[in-house]
Amino acid sequence: MAKGDACGVVLHKDQIVSYAWLAFTPTHDSEGVYVDFGENDRYGYKGLTLEEFRGQHLRRYYNRFTDAHCIARGRTHAIAFVDVSNHASIRSTTGMGNRRIGFAGYLKRGPLFIPFRTTAVRRRGFRFFVPRVG
Repeated sequence: MAKGDACGVVLHKDQIVSYAWLAFTPTHDSEGVYVDFGENDRYGYKGLTLEEFRGQHLRRYYNRFTDAHCIARGRTHAIAFVDVSNHASIRSTTGMGNRRIGFAGYLKRGPLFIPFRTTAVRRRGFRFFVPRVG
């Protein structure tokens, strides 16, 4: 939250059962790789719904609030990336009305970093990068 990210949550008996983080600035993915995106976008990352609450479409409950918050900040488009083998998340995100615009990814082995993205993803401003040191 120190970098200005927001988090939508669903509580059940005072316990978090579903959440998703939203970023407005470049965000760390893993292994020193960051995600960047267009100035009108917000980036959804690190979401989870506990197994016993899956299938209830809980994210739809807080999406209307997070959408309003993001739009008020000028972030009119949601963007995320989902592993191509994560079928549950793909179903969830398409069920919320999102659509696939292309593919992006990277290979990172030690100092070797090779990012890739399809044309529509590039146009949207989405990219993976490793910050330069020094």
